[in-house]
Amino acid sequence: MKKARYVALVLLILFVAGIIWGSRDIPPPRTDDLTPSRIELNDQHNAFIVFNALTNGLFYPEAGTEWIDEALDGADEHGAAMDELIARNAEAIALVKEGCERSRCVAPELRGVEDSMPYVGPWRRMARVLAVKARRERMNGEVAPALQTSLLLFRFGMMIQADANSVLTYRIGCEAAARGMQEMRRLLNDGRLTKTQLAELTAALNAAPPFSEGCVAMAKAEYQLMARAVDDLLTGKYFDSESDFKALTSLARHRVFSGYFIHPNRTKAMMADVYRKMIRQALDPEARPSASEKDAADAFGQRPYWRMLGPNVVGKILCVLLMPSVENTLQTQYEWEADLAAIYSLIAQAPETEE
Repeated sequence: MKKARYVALVLLILFVAGIIWGSRDIPPPRTDDLTPSRIELNDQHNAFIVFNALTNGLFYPEAGTEWIDEALDGADEHGAAMDELIARNAEAIALVKEGCERSRCVAPELRGVEDSMPYVGPWRRMARVLAVKARRERMNGEVAPALQTSLLLFRFGMMIQADANSVLTYRIGCEAAARGMQEMRRLLNDGRLTKTQLAELTAALNAAPPFSEGCVAMAKAEYQLMARAVDDLLTGKYFDSESDFKALTSLARHRVFSGYFIHPNRTKAMMADVYRKMIRQALDPEARPSASEKDAADAFGQRPYWRMLGPNVVGKILCVLLMPSVENTLQTQYEWEADLAAIYSLIAQAPETEE
């Protein structure tokens, strides 16, 4: 009996010692390098003010949009529907043109992971409308208008991604720019661009900000969001809501084991390291992972969930749930950069067409 009590006492001491040891956090990490460079623009120079109006000024079918995908893939039998979509969005297209004449597109700073971004859906649909317009003009042999629409679509996307306030706006901007590049490639493959038009296309590409610029802006903005998410959990912001983070809030604010379940500073340091890696690999081709490193990263991402148990379990779960995949985001950037390089190559090889 005494032996059993002794064993129980030893186990209790070990348990308490383990909790105390596992509740140790680290000092606050230094993250000055992850502070976004917010650009202060007045409304007359900020394209966001104009692009945001697309939330109410865009026409896009709510259902039966399969024909749009088919048209963008090259189908020729949807001419009437394409003309209607373009005509009903004349004002929206004019808004995009007005916005693209401004210097930058600086969206409002997000203050929390649950902040709404009602403009991202219309931006994605607007890019598809412009792609339909470029496709239709090319079908009709209207080379000059098709080129202008392709350039407009490209600039629309590049402006959005250059000052991205989240990974979502970054990807939507890049997707729009990629659609513009796709239409450029089709025009170049047709071989009907004049020397003057080729020069105009080259100048527009040279003037565009690099994809890496938007990736850096996005990474810094995302880190700030993630750091605030950690603080919000500790303050109980999500405790009384129907948020997906309610259960994590309960653990993070546990009366006894809060310090064991989450290490705020350690979690922020983990997140900061990931975003620094993203920025480094976005800016420096030499820092980009090899195939073997990508395989190792994939294997790490597939590790069993029991490996996440232990101290700071809430912080580890937050990293998995909230943070964008570094490998996927960067791989997409590399593909878009390759597409841009391919366009330059096509321009160099393009035949000289009569003016």
